[in-house]
Amino acid sequence: MPLKRILALVLAGLVCASTSWAKKPQPQPPLQPLTDEAAIAALGAGQFEPLKDWQKLSEAGDPVAMFWWGSMLEACAVDRCRAEEGARWRMKAAQKGHARARISVFSDATNATQMTALTQKLGPPQSNEERTKRALFTLAKLDTPKATADAAMKSLDEAIQQEPTLLALVGASGLLRLKTPLLRAIVEAGGPVSWMTSESLYRRLMKDERKFYAELLAQAQQGDKAVGISLCEASGVMAGLTVLPDTLLPICVRAANEGQLGLVPVLLTHHVLSKNMEQAARYAKLCEVLPLSCADSLSDYHRAVLGETQESFERQAVALIANGSSASELTADSGRELPLEVIRKGVARRTVINEAKRVCMLRKHQEATNTFEAVEGCPWGQPLPDGLRIE
Repeated sequence: MPLKRILALVLAGLVCASTSWAKKPQPQPPLQPLTDEAAIAALGAGQFEPLKDWQKLSEAGDPVAMFWWGSMLEACAVDRCRAEEGARWRMKAAQKGHARARISVFSDATNATQMTALTQKLGPPQSNEERTKRALFTLAKLDTPKATADAAMKSLDEAIQQEPTLLALVGASGLLRLKTPLLRAIVEAGGPVSWMTSESLYRRLMKDERKFYAELLAQAQQGDKAVGISLCEASGVMAGLTVLPDTLLPICVRAANEGQLGLVPVLLTHHVLSKNMEQAARYAKLCEVLPLSCADSLSDYHRAVLGETQESFERQAVALIANGSSASELTADSGRELPLEVIRKGVARRTVINEAKRVCMLRKHQEATNTFEAVEGCPWGQPLPDGLRIE
């Protein structure tokens, strides 16, 4: 064989060998265990690319990944709605001791029998937060036996004694007669379910102090913050108002600017019903940038502005999913398919909202000052930034 031919074959072999070596797949670094903080940050930012890694981590036994992977399957945020598979992953996470998973499976229970079965399966609460929520879940079931309800009340009282969180105290406000100063402090602190204590305070003032709307309005105009908040949040239920009177409106706007975020959907509804869409648009923006559940008021706003268009339907769907609605149920009820990106927008918002709610509801009461601590991640009680304030 000619020398040139031999050299050519040798060179070709070297090139092939070097190319093969260059294309040889490099070993991937092992996946790091998932944390709740990392999952919340990713989902809140609308980043769903890590889901494939969460699936692998779940299959490898990571309880945090099991919870979040299962939650995304149930939320239809992966490819299709896989509720039963997602629920199984959450239960596996709960059995491995993941705190959020344990609470979430108890929240799924629809009756006392299911609560009892879960208690037998998962054992006693592992944190004060879980103890509080399990007690409240139990007391909310209409078929709970008296002995079980009494035990739940005792557990709730113990939770309050250990950590007087807003969550425990708001839950107790519907079951126990809290002292009026404490009820006022809860109203002024604000929170995701502040309307409950606003109604309680409104009823207390009417019953104990024999004060009706006109007198309470005068009290609010003179600077009584708790009374003003109660009138704004509870006027629809207690006074039968659908549109806020001109005398009450500035009190509600001022309270919203001071961080009473529960008034944002109230004010949005007021302006939609008043057909003041310019002002309504400002409150709709607040609903979409702050961690608020404004599903009904936002849906009404989008319907009023966009009619029954596809864009309106998708915007309403985002708001409803953010508030906890199931994408599969929305599809079934409407007869319309929801694009995956719409579902994911709603899930991203839901993640942000739920975490803010959780942080806010775990604020502790300071008995010495009769106030609730300010904590990072909770916008309730914090004045709105200049760019978001309503003038």
